[in-house]
Amino acid sequence: MRPRLRSSVCVALGVVACQPDPYSSGGLPPPGSTGPAPTTTAGDEGTDATADDTGPDPGVVGPRKRRLDLDPALLAEDLGGTTLLVVLDPTRIEYADTLPGGADLRFKGPEEGAAYPVEIEQWDPEGRSLVWVRVEAPVLPDHLWMYYGDPEGFAPIDPAHVWSDDFAAVWHMGRTEAATLPDSSGHGHHLSPFDFSGEFGVEGQVGLATRITAVDVPTEGGPLDLDTAQQLALTDALTLEAWVSPEVAMDDATHSILRKGDALALRTLDPTSTHPTLVLRTVEIPGQHRVESGGSLPVDAWSHVAATYDASTGQLAIYRNGVLEGTETIEGEPAQRQVQSSDAVAQVGQHMQGRLDEVRVSTVARSAAWVRLQYAAMTDALLRFGPPVARD
Repeated sequence: MRPRLRSSVCVALGVVACQPDPYSSGGLPPPGSTGPAPTTTAGDEGTDATADDTGPDPGVVGPRKRRLDLDPALLAEDLGGTTLLVVLDPTRIEYADTLPGGADLRFKGPEEGAAYPVEIEQWDPEGRSLVWVRVEAPVLPDHLWMYYGDPEGFAPIDPAHVWSDDFAAVWHMGRTEAATLPDSSGHGHHLSPFDFSGEFGVEGQVGLATRITAVDVPTEGGPLDLDTAQQLALTDALTLEAWVSPEVAMDDATHSILRKGDALALRTLDPTSTHPTLVLRTVEIPGQHRVESGGSLPVDAWSHVAATYDASTGQLAIYRNGVLEGTETIEGEPAQRQVQSSDAVAQVGQHMQGRLDEVRVSTVARSAAWVRLQYAAMTDALLRFGPPVARD
């Protein structure tokens, strides 16, 4: 383990505002709004998938439930169990009738059987709450049920169950006072500040985020990194994703969302390109392999960047805001196309200037439908909330 140097860190006391942009959602919609316009409808014809039929009902008391309909245009046959973001506000839940911290909150499938695992990232009884729900089903259902209003509450569920084994690391990036940025996946890949300069707890796309201002950080570590090179040793397949709000449009330095030595990097820009790029080296196919997105990221606005690689097919792919923008294929056999090993630790935010939110690593190459679904969920464009209904 490397010795840690003192970091220059300040916790944000104010709010850093997001600026809307044609290429960005500009952050989640404010509480009470319906969110971005969906691609199709859910429920009755001509009804927006996020046009909630919500609001308090004085006739409903005690335990209750709401139906949450998923936008049918985003449901694909290859989408089975997955983790979704559910955004709550006073128009979608009667906070006054819930237990502290959402202890009575549960989500179930159409048959209303066993409860799905949940992680409550943020609970604000006067504003927005963020709940991650692991939908465990062979095929993603067209609706969920949200249970709440139970005076006794329920036994807590380990948040790590929310993130399947395919997730290698999940960083919500919202650290305020903890010593590290925790990994919600349960794998213990916590990020530590190393020569860090910036702010924790600034406003993000989903919840709280991290703002990085340091430019001159060591090549071998920082500004946020893991302790050992053995962590996140990706080989056969991977997906790297994050929400990014850069503060510069170009630079002589290479800005990396995540980097592991010379073996692997997801960049927002480098001296030769201002387009987000996935770069990797393989064990036997020589050279640096890369795939770029179709354009630059807007400054001071949130964009979702995701990149995948599958050694079995040799395909690299990159997405921006849920849309596939580039693919490349590496020739050779699967064993030759495995990602090169590296003795370097994984770094997050090297040379970046801007904010990072929801940085995630998977050990599989996610499908285009999966990336599109996640983008919709994290822009609050996936679910339509029904009215409260009394439970038996």
